Amino acid sequence: MGNQLDRTLKNIISDQEGKFFNAEFKNLFDLHVLVHIFSLAYIPNHSSFAKRENMTILEKASCLLNGSKLPNIYCAEAVSTSTHLFNLIPTPSRQNSSPYTFWTKIPPHIQNLWVFGCVAILIAHKNLRNWKLNQTGKEGILLGYKNKMSAYWVLWICNQKITISRHVIFNESIFPSVQGVRKDNDQLKVPGTGGELDLVDEICSAGKGTSRNGR
Repeated sequence: MGNQLDRTLKNIISDQEGKFFNAEFKNLFDLHVLVHIFSLAYIPNHSSFAKRENMTILEKASCLLNGSKLPNIYCAEAVSTSTHLFNLIPTPSRQNSSPYTFWTKIPPHIQNLWVFGCVAILIAHKNLRNWKLNQTGKEGILLGYKNKMSAYWVLWICNQKITISRHVIFNESIFPSVQGVRKDNDQLKVPGTGGELDLVDEICSAGKGTSRNGR
């Protein structure tokens, strides 16, 4: 914090749980001349702000999972994305400034924000293609943002692997986890009922084309 923002940490507030209330922490605080303030047990007012913010983040993460229809195994990615978005949203308690701006004095960059769980097409570099006419992209699912790198966490649908990339194109109207198209009225349609694409089958069959003579 001192190297990047030229600020000095003076006080830290925490509860009295063992992970904070121990000799190791005390020695660390004494070494750096920091004041460790403990909140009192059973006094909600002492830790209400932190608990309220944590609850907000968890509720947003739940909404991200429910809206995208992603399974709960991606709850960590949802919480990370919720935290990232929380830091970019202005709040009245900070003079209508976002936590990011309040801390760095720099307006946040929101142009690179996309809907959690939407289709993310990973563009393959030409040096990574086996043949120059191979498909240039693979479809995946947006799982979040890689801070400090302006990159995205993307889940490849076919092999269920998560990768980091900056070369991504998004389609916020398609959510692979519901295998259909999310319309503007927020009605989720199931493939086969209205001509929607079965994205999972289409993506997993990509790259399995036949030769000109059918072999």
